[in-house]
Amino acid sequence: RERRDLDKAFENLPESTNKIRHLASKLTLLPSKITRSGLHQITQILNNRPPLRVNSDNPICRRCHLETEDNVHFLCKCPALHSERSRSLGGPVISTSQLDECSRGALLKFIRLSKIFNNVGHSNRD
Repeated sequence: RERRDLDKAFENLPESTNKIRHLASKLTLLPSKITRSGLHQITQILNNRPPLRVNSDNPICRRCHLETEDNVHFLCKCPALHSERSRSLGGPVISTSQLDECSRGALLKFIRLSKIFNNVGHSNRD
């Protein structure tokens, strides 16, 4: 059931984020020790859902205040997250191609280090 829910969520990714779509489909194929909560957090980010602001009244990034806070900005290039990205994904700024090579564990580590799910009613523990 969890895999079906995840597959359904990934089918709804916007066409404009093909690299993110590819990553999403790749994530569903790999065996995982990541909990349901961790998969939920990854899915929320990949699908541009809250806590990301891309679809809100104020879509500007809450950290850098430079551009729209969507999944590519958050995962690949937000300057306010350079340290967290370097620690978990291999560099301060990464391309969507580099993101495609990241493991689910590394992706979840970055999401957790960013603390984006803190104070929004989602647990950050597993």
